[in-house]
Amino acid sequence: MSTCSKCGRELSTEDHKNNTGLCASCLRANDREKADKSLLHRFLCKLCKAEHLTDWYYEDDDIWIADCMTCDNIIVVLKEHRNWTAEELLAAKMRARELFPGCSFKDGCHVLPDHPHFYVERMR
Repeated sequence: MSTCSKCGRELSTEDHKNNTGLCASCLRANDREKADKSLLHRFLCKLCKAEHLTDWYYEDDDIWIADCMTCDNIIVVLKEHRNWTAEELLAAKMRARELFPGCSFKDGCHVLPDHPHFYVERMR
């Protein structure tokens, strides 16, 4: 019989079904840690907070578009603290082009590297 990779307890038949190498207790603890980390990110991340501190141009269920607080560009932000899907990124860029025809895009900055966003540079 195999053991839990975290605590060393013997894995039950039910534990084997989860295919994680963790016993049920450690699996629940891992899930709680992930949830706590996600809540912490949302609490600490300025982009998750989405405070209306600058002019806002657009918001829907997935993104918001506003003037960036730290640079002279417009920022497009995914509302969730996760990676863009290809479809979401394309849709966000299409929305930005509708709002700012002829614009170009610049990847997100190093100041907030773990929250998906990009910048819109307007034609001047």
